[in-house]
This record gives sequence, structure tokens and C-alpha cells, in this order.
Amino acid sequence: MNTFSCSRTLLAAVVTCALFAPVGCVADEGQSSLIVLGVVPFEEGGECVAPNNSSVWLAKGVLDVSFAGTGMTQPAVIQNQLNSSNNLQNSNIQNAEVRLSEQLMEIVFATEGGGSLGAVEFTQPMAATSIAPGASQGFFFDVPSSIVDEIRDRVVAQFGSEVTVPMLMKARVRGLRSGTGTGRDVESREFTFPFDVCFGCLRTCVPTTASVDDGMGGTVDSDLCSFENCLNNPALSGGSCGNAYGVPVYPACCTGAAEDFPAASCL
Repeated sequence: MNTFSCSRTLLAAVVTCALFAPVGCVADEGQSSLIVLGVVPFEEGGECVAPNNSSVWLAKGVLDVSFAGTGMTQPAVIQNQLNSSNNLQNSNIQNAEVRLSEQLMEIVFATEGGGSLGAVEFTQPMAATSIAPGASQGFFFDVPSSIVDEIRDRVVAQFGSEVTVPMLMKARVRGLRSGTGTGRDVESREFTFPFDVCFGCLRTCVPTTASVDDGMGGTVDSDLCSFENCLNNPALSGGSCGNAYGVPVYPACCTGAAEDFPAASCL
């Protein structure tokens, strides 16, 4: 982003000239005050975190929709491109800090025959996070369970549930520049991210054996996380952010030691 003096020639060539300081204007020039630098991969078994800086970027994601009632949570890093130098208003209020407010999402089906399914669009509020001039901040692209349910229903109706369907997330982030006056709204340029929707591809089973009543006065050792139990149990326990996205996950029946007998529905 370049800073220049406001002249007739330059103003004629610039669509928008946002006034930041008495001495000049800041031109967008096809860029944006907010830039989504990239999305960050989850570490298997790790915590649900979105680091402010990363040197590792994820090229693609995977969402397992075989678990009912779960969403999609993708950590990402956004940067405030505004410069702190020469960026004070007459009242000496710094106006280069940006507070995030919401994300605007569009999810499209990037597969042959997917055009007839249309796009799923929604707006999701974000926690009020401030980003200093030139700084980066971790945040989450959140897709609620209701949207994931809609995606699943459309996929099943068109392709069935024995498929993996490529999708494309198109997202923009909005924020509010600090200071006073007009022209404080800022919005990132569109960030696109491909991911696959699958049915059961992230499910994994952790052997958990418990002594179960055999109905004849004795007990028998039972693997609570047999393939059948793992496949049929709709409840999710694993997952970095509590949903079936990005890393292998497991059903609720795969948790706990033998003495902590899980719910009977796992059998």
C-alpha cells in the first residue's frame, strides 16, 4: 500500500482515496487493508488454537460430515496492512488499528454437476479482536453446524453418501478502523480455500475394552470401539475444536478407561 500526495492526476486514476492524515491519502490499488495470509493446519491431538504467526500454511482441508451436529473450524492468520507512521488524525487519535467484526462466507460445490446445487452463503459474527498496524492475528473461520447440515443434505441428494465432494470456501473479513469520522469500515479481499466433504474418512477407533454382562451371569470382554460401533455411533468426542475437521476423530464410545463405562448406546 503506497502513500502519496493528493493531486488531480492521481485522484483521477484512483477509484477510492481514503483520508488518513492531513498530509496525504492512502490508495488501495487492488490490495486491501486486511489480508488473510493463509490458513493453518491443526496438529493431530493438539489444542484448538489459531497462532498469530505461522510459516506453515495448509493447502486443503477435509470435513467429515458423517458425524451429526458438528461444524467446521479452520484457524487462519489475518494481517492489518495499514501503516502506523503518519497515520494520526488532527486529534492525535491513531486510526490504523482495526477491530474485526464479522466474516462473510460463500461455500460452492467445486465438482462436475455441483453447479445445480447452488452456493451456501452466510455471515458469521467474530469476536471483537483488535489488530495493531502492521501486525498479524490468528482467528477462526467458523462454519456452524446448521450450514454443515445443509451442505450434507445437498451432497447426499445429488451424489449419495459414498462419495468425496470437493468444495470451495470463499471468505471475506470485515473490520472497523479506530478513530473518528467516516470511512472507517474495512474489508479484506476475498480469500478462497478448497476442502473436501467426505463421509467417514476421518473416523478412527481407539481400542477400549470393558467387561460386559453376557446375560448368563458372567461377563465377557467387549471392544467398545469395534468397527461396527465406530461406524454407527453419531456422537463425536474427538477433534481439535469439537468437530470432525482436519484431523482424525473418534466417536464418544472410544473414550474412557474400562472402569468408566461409556454410554450403552455405544454397544
